Amino acid sequence: MPILAFVAAATFGFMSPDATEANILLTEPVHGTFTTAAQTVATGRVEMADLSNAALTVNGTAVPLAADGSFSHSVALDAARIFNPVLVELTVAGDLVARQRPVVIAGPSLPATALAPESLAVRLTDGGLDQLELLVLRSVDLDIATFLPPGPLFTQEVCVEIPLLPDICTDVEVSISDNPAPRVGSIDIDLDAATNQLNLQLTLQDLFVRAQVEAVDLSCTMTATAASMLANGAIRLEPSAADPTAVDVIQAGDIAITFSNFDTNTDCGGIIGDLIEEFLDLLVDNIRDLLQDGLEDFLNTVDAAGNTPLADILEDLLSVLSLESVINEAIAEIGLQTRVPFARIAEDSGGVTFVIDTGVDLLPAGTCADSQDNPALAAVYDVPQPLPALGSATPGGLPFDAGGAASATLLNQALRGATACGLLQVELTEIDIGGDPTPITAGLLGAFLPAFAQLDPAQPIQVVLRPTLAPVVSGAPGPAGELIDLRVSAYLLELFIPDDPAPLMQLALDLEAGLDALLDPATGGVQPRIGDVADLSALLIINPLGVDPSRIDFFIDLLLPQVDDLNDDLEPIEIPSVEGIDFEIVEVSPIGTYLGVFLDFVVQP
Repeated sequence: MPILAFVAAATFGFMSPDATEANILLTEPVHGTFTTAAQTVATGRVEMADLSNAALTVNGTAVPLAADGSFSHSVALDAARIFNPVLVELTVAGDLVARQRPVVIAGPSLPATALAPESLAVRLTDGGLDQLELLVLRSVDLDIATFLPPGPLFTQEVCVEIPLLPDICTDVEVSISDNPAPRVGSIDIDLDAATNQLNLQLTLQDLFVRAQVEAVDLSCTMTATAASMLANGAIRLEPSAADPTAVDVIQAGDIAITFSNFDTNTDCGGIIGDLIEEFLDLLVDNIRDLLQDGLEDFLNTVDAAGNTPLADILEDLLSVLSLESVINEAIAEIGLQTRVPFARIAEDSGGVTFVIDTGVDLLPAGTCADSQDNPALAAVYDVPQPLPALGSATPGGLPFDAGGAASATLLNQALRGATACGLLQVELTEIDIGGDPTPITAGLLGAFLPAFAQLDPAQPIQVVLRPTLAPVVSGAPGPAGELIDLRVSAYLLELFIPDDPAPLMQLALDLEAGLDALLDPATGGVQPRIGDVADLSALLIINPLGVDPSRIDFFIDLLLPQVDDLNDDLEPIEIPSVEGIDFEIVEVSPIGTYLGVFLDFVVQP
């Protein structure tokens, strides 16, 4: 039978070289259907002229055909297996003539466009807050001259009593000098996590204020200094009501100012100078009170947006470090975008945890296939589990600055999106044999699949692999204890003559594989690695050359070594610098069904 006669073969319909005119019209189940039911029903009709020698099986169980060829059969589903193939086969006089193999996904699901609740947690420990303080300091521009501008400060009449003589009085004017202007030596900020808030302390070191003192026949200077000035307060972090992907920083109460080692000295002398010395205490109190009141008013003033100055600085900083922006910049090139609104933010004595809902979407103007192109991508396999608690150390006991816990559901959202954008779509025209790339020809394949000896041995053959379902992460460890257990089903392997759309052979592959992430000391990133492949099965779906099914294992053995070659090609994953922050991965480890990634970060000076 000419190869082109098989162009119309259904993706999951078997055709053999001696097929009688027969077809299975399967109405249920639909390939890629999600269900939490314990069973599904295989329903359809056999189309052929003579049903007398026809026999139908569903997953190996004989199913009677009605006079019109219709059939219906219940199939038990195994939730632990996740992917449940429903194999419907039609034989005539013992010969297999048609086959359908839809796959039902047993387990809970979410619509592809839905948010997965609390599927990501990001933790900043006290060590991480210490690094965040350095970023805040970059943003703080606190000019003391703003509160003590050069110019007259106050005028006071000063009198001295002399026995038997009238009091001697004089007006004394005090002005803030601009040569030099008031200044501080350094500014420091400290953020400490506490229950339901972050305690904040702003420290201004080495305060210096010079005042000019003027009176009749007198002009002198007075210098006021303080070892430090402390501004103490607290803030709370909440999801923004206007934009849940942003953080609202709320100042909890007023910030209070205190001084340490406030002192003065003057070069005033003479009789009037002695009078001035008696006046110094009043002068010191005025300068200290003016400075304290000015700073407190500034730090506690609420703007039109409802923010105090420090809250505004922190909000701007957190917007620059926006998780959504960082992720979207990284994945835009593959056609995806994320939604990561904060569900809640919780402060405790060890740090602050951001709990996040997640969605992974296709870019509107992208070239990825949406659920209208492939209905099997309309939902995501859901692994509902409570969010794990993140403390101040990794599961391995190491300290860290920032950590994240991603749920299996989030990973499945990413896999669904990546599948729509071309994940696992591979085309091969050569394979590695003995370390050398070898062209794939009919002659090469004929050594493993004798049916290909029908073709010219020099005929180039193209191998195409494409998923019909998104792979899923089960939430369990891999087959050999790897970090991630990855399940793949209905992964089609097709062989073509180049430029001929009719497949010479089509296999449906099911497999379970482990994925690991190994720390790479050279880059500070992680090296992904594909681990053991377990439970690999291959089923012939389209077979115009009459390939012997018992020979398929030999062909699979030819391809499996390519997995190790793929590991050699995988590049380490590094966390890029963001706004002058360098990251280094400390540990990658499972936390229940969540995947934990823990980092240290250093703010560049």
